[in-house]
Amino acid sequence: MPRFMRFGYMGVMVTMFCGMLLSPPSAVAESSVDSGNETRVTLEGFRSARFGMNVQEVEQAILNDFSIEPEAIQREKHPTQKTENLKVTVDDLLPESGTATLYYIFGFQSKQLIQINVIWGGAASAATTPDEIVAIANQLREHFFRKGFQKEGLMMNAPLGEGILLVFRGTDVRGRMVVLLLTDPKPQEKSEKKVPTLRLSYIVDPDNPDIYRIKDDAF
Repeated sequence: MPRFMRFGYMGVMVTMFCGMLLSPPSAVAESSVDSGNETRVTLEGFRSARFGMNVQEVEQAILNDFSIEPEAIQREKHPTQKTENLKVTVDDLLPESGTATLYYIFGFQSKQLIQINVIWGGAASAATTPDEIVAIANQLREHFFRKGFQKEGLMMNAPLGEGILLVFRGTDVRGRMVVLLLTDPKPQEKSEKKVPTLRLSYIVDPDNPDIYRIKDDAF
């Protein structure tokens, strides 16, 4: 089940919920906004899946984007945040990048697409090597850096804690956010090998995610 990530505007707050291409650069659904002297990116979703689509529309977008059968798309529901999620596993979103798991997350109230997570490594693909994960992170960081995200709130290669690196964070002119997070867990034993996890997230409203919350006067 996917992990929902909430990021404050100035700092970085990560609220995990269990649960996150670029073949060409057009793998990210985006458009451009002319802001005087600069052209800035605006995030629209991921490939054919656009923010605001309902579950059925995203299912069709997934089938259009990847050579998979409808049965390969799994439906999940988060137990506390009550969001519905579509999960699919695909190979080589980037050349020789191995297996990635994609999660399409729909708002609790709106029932519309609010976030897409793409995960490499870790439990998603133990066959992927640490060097491959780092290579993917570097490729995506450079790709996003060239896109023209707003300077305010832009972060790269920022340590968040032991074994956690914020590779890239940027917001577009509407406040939509892309986040690239690398996690390298410590093995419990010397003989144990753990593959780093790279999570790429596209988030429509990072400050006010459409998830279930208990009302203040309920208890």
